[in-house]
Amino acid sequence: MLRRSVRGGRALLCAGLSTPVRDYCEDDPVRCSKAWDLFDQQRQDIIVATPYKTGTTWTQQTCRQLLLNGAPVNKWFPDTPFPDSLSMWVDINLPFLGSFEDRAKGYDAHEGRRVFKTHFHFQGIPYHSHWRYVVVLRDPRDVYLSWQDHFRDMAPEIIQIALDGLGKTVDDLPKTPDQNLEAFLGKRFNPFWDFWDWSLSYWKYRHLPNVKFFHYHDLSTDFLKQAKSMAEFTQISPAPTNWDAITEHCSFKYMKQHEVDFQPPAEAHKPGAFINKGVDGRYHKEMSEAYAAAIAAHAHEVLGTEFADWLLRS
Repeated sequence: MLRRSVRGGRALLCAGLSTPVRDYCEDDPVRCSKAWDLFDQQRQDIIVATPYKTGTTWTQQTCRQLLLNGAPVNKWFPDTPFPDSLSMWVDINLPFLGSFEDRAKGYDAHEGRRVFKTHFHFQGIPYHSHWRYVVVLRDPRDVYLSWQDHFRDMAPEIIQIALDGLGKTVDDLPKTPDQNLEAFLGKRFNPFWDFWDWSLSYWKYRHLPNVKFFHYHDLSTDFLKQAKSMAEFTQISPAPTNWDAITEHCSFKYMKQHEVDFQPPAEAHKPGAFINKGVDGRYHKEMSEAYAAAIAAHAHEVLGTEFADWLLRS
């Protein structure tokens, strides 16, 4: 059983560790921070936090498998309209997913600990000392390639919702490879949130005892070690005999075969394209040296040496 932390925000401040300050101004056409205020927050839940294309669904599945002790159960919140009902994206703000209030009732109908996903900056979600924040990042050169694939397969209606909310049109979208790179680097219009600002919003709180960073490269090269580290951090103790089942159910092969259990509704994304490649280091073969160098240089410029050196690995 998870031992509830007795160190609240005041105790952390006394120890020299600041905590995130909630900012409702983080809302955008796709994400709504207020959705986090509608369900029971007294439980010892797990928050999987990622910007995008850094192993979100994989990490959600890993946390679910730890809690389920390797059982291949694929529905936790059957009363919600979102197919990936084991680990909800709380703040997603799309009309065909139903009201935030109805979705919150579905979350609270589940007994015990839950796994929640967010793409919000840290200041856009609640901070509780009894929650565990699993933050997963990836080499931004791989993120860029994966994001291009994801954006290509995204339903046009979703892109239009983002554009309408920002007062933009399709004419404002990047059209060429160079423009796509500039958008990723924050140097021209991007209809979605900034990878770099998002990453920094969590990195500065990495010393908090209930925040832990994981890297896609480490998960790819030694999944079992990383999964056990995740279990220790979230204070889950799967039976030793169940690690083979956990590893199998978190494998790319298994998740691709059961993609229907993980992908968003057809209104949001092209069916069959959500679990894409999952390749670590694909930029080595698929990206020009000039693009790779530009992304690496930008990482050092905006993130600083320590963070950039940790991140640029694949």
